[in-house]
Amino acid sequence: MRLRLLIIPCIIMVASMTVIRIALAAQPDSPDVPRYQDGGVLTLGQTVNGTLSPSVPENQWSLVAPQESRANLTLTRMAGSAPLTVMIYNPAGTIIVSLNTDTQGLASLPQLYLEGGTYSVKVRADFTTTAQETSFTLSIQSNTVTAVTPVPTMTRTLPPTVPPDQLAPTITPLPSLDTPTPTIVPSPVGPPPVRLEIGEVYEGELTTPGDTHRFSFVGYAESF
Repeated sequence: MRLRLLIIPCIIMVASMTVIRIALAAQPDSPDVPRYQDGGVLTLGQTVNGTLSPSVPENQWSLVAPQESRANLTLTRMAGSAPLTVMIYNPAGTIIVSLNTDTQGLASLPQLYLEGGTYSVKVRADFTTTAQETSFTLSIQSNTVTAVTPVPTMTRTLPPTVPPDQLAPTITPLPSLDTPTPTIVPSPVGPPPVRLEIGEVYEGELTTPGDTHRFSFVGYAESF
């Protein structure tokens, strides 16, 4: 507890001398003096726990957010009954969020947009109606959607399907061939063959071109 000095002058008259006596009295701090606990650095996706009391009614953190971040903020009272308030200040020191817990001890903000930089986050308890310690859980989860590069899709065009009954046969004409007609020349028919005997001499005459004379004979061969 801090002490303040209260100076109380006392004047005592003794003859012609004036004696001044100074008394020191202790007084407690004024109840409006802010008291808080520094929780350090808080990042997106992190969950922290804390306990607040009448002597330390506030917790503070520094929140480092990337450019164009989106987050879900949830404050849950775990024990105690003191109402809670979560506040967020932008890098310029301007308050952008002030959210109170409901009767169930819950406060949530599903869409929190952060431009980027270092923010200040505070959780404060109101002990006006209670002096019981109150514990809580604070969660700031990122829900920034990462852009996905689409993968090109290859499309193959197939020729149209024709039913079999609609297919028309293709007839290719054969080339015309001029086939010459063969000329049959009859073999000349001559007189019947003349039978010749061994040792016989025959005399004849051929008078017309193409005349033929045919002969037949009978012979035999002996083996040696």
